[in-house]
Amino acid sequence: MNLNREAGFCCRRTCFETVWLRTTNKDVQETMIQYYTAVIVFTAFIMVMLAVLAAQNNTLSKQMKTGVITSAAMIIVAALCEYCGVILNGDPSAPRFLHMFAKFLELSLAPVIPFVFGNAIQPIKSVCRMVIPLAVHAVLEFLSMWFGIIFYVDAINVYHHCTFYPLYNIAYFLGIAFLIFQVVRFTRHYQNQNKLSMTLIISFLVLGIVWQVLNSATKVVWLAVAVATVMFYIYYCDILQRIDTLTQLLNRRSYDTRMKLANKRLVILMADVDSFKTVNDTFGHQYGDVCLAAVGAALKEAYGKYGLCYRIGGDEFAVILDRQLDAVEQLNTAFFRILEEKRVQDPNLPYVSVGYAAFRPADMTAAEATEKADRMMYEFKERAKAERA
Repeated sequence: MNLNREAGFCCRRTCFETVWLRTTNKDVQETMIQYYTAVIVFTAFIMVMLAVLAAQNNTLSKQMKTGVITSAAMIIVAALCEYCGVILNGDPSAPRFLHMFAKFLELSLAPVIPFVFGNAIQPIKSVCRMVIPLAVHAVLEFLSMWFGIIFYVDAINVYHHCTFYPLYNIAYFLGIAFLIFQVVRFTRHYQNQNKLSMTLIISFLVLGIVWQVLNSATKVVWLAVAVATVMFYIYYCDILQRIDTLTQLLNRRSYDTRMKLANKRLVILMADVDSFKTVNDTFGHQYGDVCLAAVGAALKEAYGKYGLCYRIGGDEFAVILDRQLDAVEQLNTAFFRILEEKRVQDPNLPYVSVGYAAFRPADMTAAEATEKADRMMYEFKERAKAERA
């Protein structure tokens, strides 16, 4: 259908009427409005709670805290704009410009929110590559208020999808894809912890979006986005609780929990930095931290594909292998080679002693396997010390 001529222009693009609440039954209409109002109120309240929690969380980085609070505020604004659009839609007595501006804000913000939250979780270097297309999309949405490029509100205040509305869908789903990509990167960086939780959260978010795309009368997308954002925040905080901040490896509590639940054949490796006290005394504790971070990176590079790496004490590390159990010696060789490569750049990087033991639940306890690996590690340390003397 052709859109009305207004303000000296004519838009000839095909549009699709998306009027909500077209029922003539006033009781049903009022019930739907009450239900939708409750959805928006709960969505906004959830985001206010999230912003407060993030603001009071002293373990978050400044970038993550800012990203969470900004995302929460944008979700509130976008949800209220959708609500405004639904209430004003088809009401010729309502201010048309307010309806247009609300749709402009909602459609412009929707692709930006997952980008802001995703970049807070795992910052990227090339931010401009994402900002430019988002800015272009926002400009097109702004121009649509008058030229009907992506959407249009006609003279009787009815909202339409125009010919280039798929550009909004593309921008929105690219934003969601970016968020998912960033969450996957974050999870991989921390050794794929809680992948099932991550998969369920992503599935919930996609379900909420697809549900409204397939049935626009069910206005649940912003509630789904709000709940998924809270769950991503909880997921992020849970991962941080498992991590040693200096080395980015899993911490002692994670190790103890994993060993308590061990019920299959594993290989336990124990690693200890040689003469670490001397390193601290000679070069200072700050350099000692650099050494620990380098050892942690080498452990993850050598063993990370086949198990989990932990820092369990000051200069003590552990690895729990659940794959390539018969290739421990080859993995150890790879670890020592990586350290040697690092030592070319930093000759003061200390040596590391490693011991390991096979763990079989039917034959021994986790403590016994750990003790056996410890004994081998100290024997290795003594031999290496004698060889370097």
